[in-house]
Amino acid sequence: MAEERPKPRPRARRKPVAPAAPAPAVPPKRVRRPRAVTPPAPITAPPHPPPPLAPGERDLPAKRGGDLYELVWRSGITKVGALAGRELSSYFISPVGYVIAALMVPIVSLFAFLPAVLSGTPVAMDRVYGGLAYLLAFMAPFFTMRLLAEESRSGTLELLLTSPLRDWEVVLGKWLGALLFFIAITAFLFLFAGVIMYYEPTHQVISVAGISLSVGNLDLGPTLTGYLGVLLEAGALLALGLLCSSLTQNQILAAFVGLVVTLSLVWVFGLGNFLPSPFGDIAQYIGAYDHFASFNQGRIVVRDLVYFLTVTTGALFLTVRVLESRRWR
Repeated sequence: MAEERPKPRPRARRKPVAPAAPAPAVPPKRVRRPRAVTPPAPITAPPHPPPPLAPGERDLPAKRGGDLYELVWRSGITKVGALAGRELSSYFISPVGYVIAALMVPIVSLFAFLPAVLSGTPVAMDRVYGGLAYLLAFMAPFFTMRLLAEESRSGTLELLLTSPLRDWEVVLGKWLGALLFFIAITAFLFLFAGVIMYYEPTHQVISVAGISLSVGNLDLGPTLTGYLGVLLEAGALLALGLLCSSLTQNQILAAFVGLVVTLSLVWVFGLGNFLPSPFGDIAQYIGAYDHFASFNQGRIVVRDLVYFLTVTTGALFLTVRVLESRRWR
């Protein structure tokens, strides 16, 4: 009997294998580059601090015009001009300026100009200048009595001294304002010169822009030098009056002390011709009118010019020292 072979088992069907999903893309790793190492800064000495500014330079603005503007600002000219303009306007605001002008014009006219006109004698400007030179001894202290005394009494002088203004700028500005006011109220002197030229019996013909004019034969040399002498004397007396105003807080006291000084300089020392030598020579040199006389005669003498400039500069210098002494009180 034949042996039966076992039947083969049926093979199991293989399930279809799904294709594998693609692996996600892995970004490449970033390679970190080493940072550049900056070398340390070299050790240097600290910079020198800028030099300290002067009291008048701490308000120096930015340059507005280059080095010229900075040079002018540092020199103090602009601040002196501003203070002089302020003082000049204060003369026209207060009644003191109008009172002085109202007294000066009629006095000079009545005592120096009209007598010669009414008598029929030749009139020259030297008589007018001479009368004004004597009158200045009375008027100058009233020009300057309030300039520093009133500022000190009201307390505004301390504000000026602590402001960017320097002491010499305050003094020079106030003196210049008083001198400009004097020039303004003495403009009537040129009216006298015009009257003399009109009524002068001898005339000369001058040509102005092609037009022939017949004017009086007025000697312009003594006329101009005489007025220069008046301005020089006024500058010296105003500087002395400003010095007296810086010594006190009372305007009346400042005017009184200024009157003593100016009257002595013009009137008392003007009597040196009556004193024996050498006292007469000393008095003539100290007296202001004798130095003014050379200008009134049409001569500019260096000795007299130096005298007025020395008195003016010396008085202004002492005034600055008086203001500086307030810082130590």
